[in-house]
Amino acid sequence: MKDLFQVYVSKVLIHYFEEYYKNNELAKLLNVKIVEKKTTKKMTKFKNLFGDILVPQIQVRVVDFNGKKRQNFNILFKKIISKKR
Repeated sequence: MKDLFQVYVSKVLIHYFEEYYKNNELAKLLNVKIVEKKTTKKMTKFKNLFGDILVPQIQVRVVDFNGKKRQNFNILFKKIISKKR
């Protein structure tokens, strides 16, 4: 059950990331001017009812409204999950 849940969460997370990235909703969620996709290859541990699972660590580079570039990792996961509640 744990493995099935891990696959499900990973697919849902990547799906919403890709959709929000395509329609520029991701920049609005993160309150930045530009979002540049880096990778989703690395994994991060996520605690849940079934125990620890590994999910993609979505990595993006963002440019804020002042022109400052920064990298943004785990906040993306939290923003996507909180938006869907």
